[in-house]
Amino acid sequence: MQRRYWKGLMIAAAILALVCTGALTGCQKKVPSEAGVKSTGTSVSQGTVQSTTPSTTASSSSVSEEPMGGDTGPEAVKPGVNVDEMRVRFNTENVHFAFDSSDLSPEAMAILKDKAFFLRLNPSKGVLIKGHCDERGSLEYNLALGDRRANSAKNFLTDLGIDARRINTISYGEEMPLDPASNEAAWAVNRRCEFALE
Repeated sequence: MQRRYWKGLMIAAAILALVCTGALTGCQKKVPSEAGVKSTGTSVSQGTVQSTTPSTTASSSSVSEEPMGGDTGPEAVKPGVNVDEMRVRFNTENVHFAFDSSDLSPEAMAILKDKAFFLRLNPSKGVLIKGHCDERGSLEYNLALGDRRANSAKNFLTDLGIDARRINTISYGEEMPLDPASNEAAWAVNRRCEFALE
């Protein structure tokens, strides 16, 4: 898991170096006026991104940085991302796990990168991570497994630079299933971490 994270980080750094080299040699592309905000000098306040460059502005519900699965650094630019939509996705998009596992899948890591991006844009927000299990196993075992799942997500977020003091965890074990059926489809939905902004 760490090897894949660092490999992605190295690739992102190489791309950034190429972009900077192009900018220094005069090969910089012109950003369309509807892009809204440059990638440097931005500040976020209650769903608004403002640029220190006077010639560029953004609407009150959009942000220019790239969220949702890509590079999450301030150098990543993507116009028109709706901050309210990001907030809803943060609270509703769950991370799922394999049976009897707290290991993060590549899909789970991508979701957590999106959540880390949002938390960096909102430094006053905290998050509660809720670990859940399917009905198989004892109550005690599932409480412990839910705790491991929540802490696995927390550790990944802290590895991405989110202060651990902003992240709380709780385990509900098997007590709060999303789907009460006793079959593979229901169990897959119930093996999850949920996220709630604080």
